[in-house]
Amino acid sequence: MKKRLLCALLAAAMCFGETLSASAVTVSTNDVEMEQTGTISENTTEVDAEKEAATIYPDGKVPTKFPKGQGYELKMYVTPDTKYSVAVYDAKNEMVSYTMGFSAKAPFGQDGEVLETVKLEFDKLAVGNYELKYWIGGLDSANASTAQGKTIYVRKSILKKENENITEVTVSKAVYTGKSVKPVVKIVETEGDNTYTLVEGKDFSYEVTSANKKEMGTATVTIIGMNDYMGMMTADFDITPQAPAITGAVCTGFNSARITWNAVANANGYILERKAGTGNFAQVATLASGATSYEDTTGLVTGETYYYRIVAKADSKTNANQYVESERNENGVAVKITPSSPKLISLESTSYNKLKLTWNTVNGATGYLVYQILADGSYKQVKTVAQPATGTQASATMTKLKPGQKYRYTVKAYTLAANSVTKIVSGCDTTGLSAKAKPATPAVTSVKATDYNKITVKWKKVTKAYGYYIYRKVADDEDASWKRIKKVKYGSTTSYVDTKAETGVKYIYAVKAYTRVNGKNVFSGMNRSEKGAKVVRAVPKKPTIKLTQWGRSIDVDINKVAGADGYVIYRKVGNGKYKKIGTIDAKKNADFTTYKDATVSYAKTYSYYVRAYKQTDESRVMSAKSCLLYTSPSPRD
Repeated sequence: MKKRLLCALLAAAMCFGETLSASAVTVSTNDVEMEQTGTISENTTEVDAEKEAATIYPDGKVPTKFPKGQGYELKMYVTPDTKYSVAVYDAKNEMVSYTMGFSAKAPFGQDGEVLETVKLEFDKLAVGNYELKYWIGGLDSANASTAQGKTIYVRKSILKKENENITEVTVSKAVYTGKSVKPVVKIVETEGDNTYTLVEGKDFSYEVTSANKKEMGTATVTIIGMNDYMGMMTADFDITPQAPAITGAVCTGFNSARITWNAVANANGYILERKAGTGNFAQVATLASGATSYEDTTGLVTGETYYYRIVAKADSKTNANQYVESERNENGVAVKITPSSPKLISLESTSYNKLKLTWNTVNGATGYLVYQILADGSYKQVKTVAQPATGTQASATMTKLKPGQKYRYTVKAYTLAANSVTKIVSGCDTTGLSAKAKPATPAVTSVKATDYNKITVKWKKVTKAYGYYIYRKVADDEDASWKRIKKVKYGSTTSYVDTKAETGVKYIYAVKAYTRVNGKNVFSGMNRSEKGAKVVRAVPKKPTIKLTQWGRSIDVDINKVAGADGYVIYRKVGNGKYKKIGTIDAKKNADFTTYKDATVSYAKTYSYYVRAYKQTDESRVMSAKSCLLYTSPSPRD
């Protein structure tokens, strides 16, 4: 597509009065402003232009053709048949354009001056200051050195939207970084039904020409045409804070939503905007600089979709008492107002064919829809649960499940629309919770040491159990692992005696039930906690004793305890404290289990108990105390 020139860089018209002297004459266009004050001499001097060319143009070549559309038109009144010169000088006092000519003859029968149109053409003219000089005479005329000129300032280009071909000129905001910024410039040209976006570096260039290049506020960019595109223009743009990024936009209830965003450095506040559906954005709240979230609870309608966007604002450094705003997200972030998604708590097997799903209740919900998540990811509604009257949790139990098969469930909350029929449904935990239907976990009811090497474990019967596995681990060993010590093959059995316990070692016991499905065992859970599984150690049996008085002595007869290495005898007098009074070594006295207390007195009451012990490598492991016995010695014949 052949691109049109944007327009002439400079175009002006000046009309001088008859005297061409004292009065000020102003010429204004869209692009150039100039004012001439001074006097143009009427003296004329002949000049040879070719001869003077070497002085004016060092290469000796006088330009005769100039790029189309670049030039300056000057109209002035001069004396008929008068030689005149016009020239333009840049800031280095170098001539960038000139022209010479003779004025026309006066019309027949008329006196006075004639109107001359002078066209100055030159190559590219950058933004800046230039001097326009014009005088009567040739280029080498003495008048040239003394001619009065006027400084002209090229301050605007005709790169404007009003141009019939340039239909769009936009300059983006620039984000504050603390360093010099450069905005994005977009120029669109239309020719007929075709549009063309000008290319930076080919069709135009631009730079920030204002003093403000680093601070938040207003800055100015200058755009310069290149190649087929001539002229230049200036445009203002804002240096703004970085646009906050919304990090979260979620519905928090049937009439609320929470918006969160990242903090923006140097922002002194935020503006939250909202629109409903296809409406327009409107301000919801103005927030302080430290804010990074907002709970919107104003005017939200259940079932409606709202769009949110957040804008950072900061003080303008170029305009007092004003602030600049960050770019806005055109579309915003959508939030559909529904009941909050229920938070799942647990999915547990309560029987061989049942699973119980528990979740937190949702404020404002009418009820809940329980879904099974199928293998292909689809949802199958299996239950509807009403909102509980009290409490913060709700639950549903799924029945008639296949033992050993894994099931996955989730929950959605719902509330009723204004018609009291349509359900407005929340989102849900898309991952859900998974579990297998399996026998109930057996509850261990008791764990007791029944001998120095025996511990009895008891548990509750489990429905549909085929049998049980008994597990044991050492309680005081952090590295100890659970070991299966017995398989009980009957579901009706509810106890087991561990005969391989080591005296003095503390054990934890747990029980796992199992049932049979398609020839395979399906196991229950196992209570592995010390509290639930019980903790105990094997100890010798408690001995039994009897007392026999012989005058001033009392015999303590001890029934032999299997596995005991000895016995410790304790006594108290009256209401005093028990004290150890003797020890019997069972190994040295295999057949002797009587201790004679010969230190008693008449008219006093004595109490005794005995503990059996077994010696381990580390310590004595004591049995429980024997039954207490009391006696009051009395004289005998």
